[in-house]
Amino acid sequence: MPFNVTLRMGAAVAQIDERNPRILIGRDRNLCRLVTDDPSWSRRHAEVYIEAGNCRDAPGLAANGPGSSPGT
Repeated sequence: MPFNVTLRMGAAVAQIDERNPRILIGRDRNLCRLVTDDPSWSRRHAEVYIEAGNCRDAPGLAANGPGSSPGT
């Protein structure tokens, strides 16, 4: 059975599935498929992905994660 997840942030919508299993969310318009201008979010704030039929998020990308600081 196909597995997909629809992510919404404001008016922006993105979908992940087996063919496109990862999505970055943040302020970087070149890297992220869901983008915000909110300065409290980092450039690569979060990653959501499908693995073995489950939807997961990648640790360490949030504003206070390793190698990052608020406002970056």
